Amino acid sequence: MPLYIFLILLCSSWQKEEVPYKPGEEYKLDLDFKFKQRPVNDPSVFNYEETKQEHDKKQYAAGPLPYLFINCKILKLGAEEVRIRVINERGDAVVSKKAEVESTIKIDLGYTSDMKDRVSPHEYTIYFLSAKKKELSRIHLFVQEDGTFLVNEEIRGKF
Repeated sequence: MPLYIFLILLCSSWQKEEVPYKPGEEYKLDLDFKFKQRPVNDPSVFNYEETKQEHDKKQYAAGPLPYLFINCKILKLGAEEVRIRVINERGDAVVSKKAEVESTIKIDLGYTSDMKDRVSPHEYTIYFLSAKKKELSRIHLFVQEDGTFLVNEEIRGKF
């Protein structure tokens, strides 16, 4: 029995601490909607990394579609926060730059319909890092399948 308790304690100590959310008064998010025409693919060129759903969406889109950019203005930084890194749910770094008060980070989220259909990334995390690249705080952006837009698990609108 003591070995069982030891294993539980050992496993629980391996769990990664969750990075705290950045307080809302330390940043400002602005949604920048544009309407963009989806580029039409050349049928003679085939992209092996593209799914059929992605291909069909690009091929048959008619007219301009809603396209979203997020502008995140940094109002206040923590004492040790010196860098910013934005990562999507696939683990791709979208932005990496020096953190400065009053600077704005522009994040290209893409077509809103693609985010809702899960064709393109629908989840982004803005990390504020120390000089040693330790994650100190974060802003979590998430688009649900019904188009509800969440910032740090708070509803901020619907597309």
